[in-house]
Amino acid sequence: MKNKEKKTCPEDVVAKFGRILLPLITVFKKDFSVDYALTKKVAKFVVQNKFCDSIIVSGTTGEFYALSFDERVKLFQAIKEEFGDTIPLIAGTGSASTREVIELTKAAEKLGYDAVMVVAPYYSHPEQEGIYQHFKAVAQSTSLPLMIYNIPLFAGVNIAPETVARLAEIENIIAIKDEAGLNPLQATAYIQKTEGRLAVYSGDDPMVLQVLIQGGVGVVSGGSHVIGDMMRNMINDFL
Repeated sequence: MKNKEKKTCPEDVVAKFGRILLPLITVFKKDFSVDYALTKKVAKFVVQNKFCDSIIVSGTTGEFYALSFDERVKLFQAIKEEFGDTIPLIAGTGSASTREVIELTKAAEKLGYDAVMVVAPYYSHPEQEGIYQHFKAVAQSTSLPLMIYNIPLFAGVNIAPETVARLAEIENIIAIKDEAGLNPLQATAYIQKTEGRLAVYSGDDPMVLQVLIQGGVGVVSGGSHVIGDMMRNMINDFL
């Protein structure tokens, strides 16, 4: 990390990014090219209707795996130009390649993004030490806050609580999004192993309340493109 600062706590993360983080869809044209104008229109819709507190660009719901490097950077730029500093923006910079993650993260930082979300390396089935080194290298390449993204269903590997505890010692790793439907009690393990140093977000819409009960702070919610108002009411009622 470039700037050594006091470790951010979950309360700080919620104050900055909120409880509903929306992984924005990427709209494609019939020729499979990205429709940047319509993607921005969707983003404006969810923001104007207060369906989310932050936007994640180029996440799984945004089909990052189907985009080229240049398309992802152009998408970062388009959404940043649309919103400026009016809503927190998180760049999904995950890739199977550590080098590509670092380059995407540098691009997002240059454009003025507020944080990055990085998925575990997929397809290669790395061991836990490899996962640790991957996230460590990315975190050390940037001054941006980093959210770990754990989705064993697609990545093929689960980020163990013990590994997350090691990563939580790195100053700018501030949160984790966990696909809680696969490991319903893992939020508890993450919180216990990290001694509450990371903000835990549910990565699975049906599991929001279960994660909140365990001490999580919110959700990364694709469904909130449509039911963001209902999601907010449910979270508020729980709190």
